[in-house]
Amino acid sequence: MKVTIDMEGGEALIKQLSSLGGNADDVIEGFITDIVLGTHQKAVAGIQHGPASGRVYKRRSVVHKASAPGEYPMSDTGRLAASVEFDLPTTGNLVGRVGTSVLHGRHMEFGTSRVLPRPWLMPSFEWAKSEARNTLKAQIKRLL
Repeated sequence: MKVTIDMEGGEALIKQLSSLGGNADDVIEGFITDIVLGTHQKAVAGIQHGPASGRVYKRRSVVHKASAPGEYPMSDTGRLAASVEFDLPTTGNLVGRVGTSVLHGRHMEFGTSRVLPRPWLMPSFEWAKSEARNTLKAQIKRLL
């Protein structure tokens, strides 16, 4: 499961930024990079640190507090957090990706017939997108 960032209106924005004298491709590449890295960081931190307000259970001698539906899935073995990968955009290929190949990630994001969703990727993406948008606005103001 991966989120692919494809920015609508990117070509028009590149033209507008170029008319202001900035290197538009670098600005857009930085914008997408900020979103990718922010999404990755927020997803891993949310999985590793919660908050978690679900049930408490014991497996062997380890006590674990699970997440409740709607919260980031709380890390138990660390497998999901460790599996979150990303691809950064490059010059000529302004595409970024964040996700995991671990099926458990999809189950947590969307839920199953037995488990209610514990979204972790899309909330992280929305947070990172908002943060990157603020950075982009500041960069554009400097060009004006």
